[in-house]
Amino acid sequence: MGRSRAWLRLVGGLAALGLVASGRPARAEPSPSEQTTWYGWETLTADGAAIALFVAAGLLDEAKRKSSPPDPTLGLLADAALATGIAAYVAGPPLMHIVRGNGKKTGASVALRLGLPLAGAITGFVAGDVACTSNRDQEVSCPLITGVLGFVAGGITAIVIDAAALARTPAGRAAPAVQPVVVPVAGGARFVLGGHF
Repeated sequence: MGRSRAWLRLVGGLAALGLVASGRPARAEPSPSEQTTWYGWETLTADGAAIALFVAAGLLDEAKRKSSPPDPTLGLLADAALATGIAAYVAGPPLMHIVRGNGKKTGASVALRLGLPLAGAITGFVAGDVACTSNRDQEVSCPLITGVLGFVAGGITAIVIDAAALARTPAGRAAPAVQPVVVPVAGGARFVLGGHF
């Protein structure tokens, strides 16, 4: 008899918990003002172009070193690709935020893109200096390698955070658009670009 009462109390308690849990209001849907539209593919496109330019700069520099005698034109092209890649990485996605009407996120985007690679480089260099003691006299030291790896990791982290967290605009806001318009005029036509930003 005592056991059956204990079971009844347990079942009754669980049923009461279930009723209480089912009586809780469901999580409200976000209001239209809280809903956002993701445009991270645009920032990722700019970052993809920057990465392609970095790769091109490396390949051009390698080709310059392998040519005999070294071709100065390849060196100039490598420098131009590197400079354009840096500009695309630092300024491309922040400009996307401005075009999307999120000018307030531009500063955060630039800070991520400059701060995280720098922090990664410093962390990697210090970690390499502490951990690697055997190859300090080699041509490329261990702290330099880990510093470069930290720099790259910081840059990739900035790209991911920018695209995932910052590249969002309120859902009700119209996306910027540009549309070509041909306007007939006496004696021909006029080509005009129109749109909204």
